[in-house]
Amino acid sequence: MASSDATFERELRALFPRWRECARLGQGRVPALMTSHGAVGAARQLLRKPDLSPVFVRLRDAGCLEATVEFLVLRTEFGALFTPEERAIARRKLTENGMPRANLPLEPYA
Repeated sequence: MASSDATFERELRALFPRWRECARLGQGRVPALMTSHGAVGAARQLLRKPDLSPVFVRLRDAGCLEATVEFLVLRTEFGALFTPEERAIARRKLTENGMPRANLPLEPYA
């Protein structure tokens, strides 16, 4: 696993307690996706789905969009792990669900 992949996995796992605190959520199916596809692959699986994940919806409803996988995907240190199309999907899901563009992480890769 490349260093940035390992860091992404660590940061994704660090979201789990925030999900509990913010929206009284468990981890959902994300750990199973991570086992099957790795952390980056799990994020890609979630991005490919046209519908919002139940975790995303609960976090949105709780006002915690910054704790979503989509927000993590947009962090500058992970820009090289995802395609421009994947980052565009993450950006769209966030902005269409109430996150102001000004609150998105800066993206030198966009």
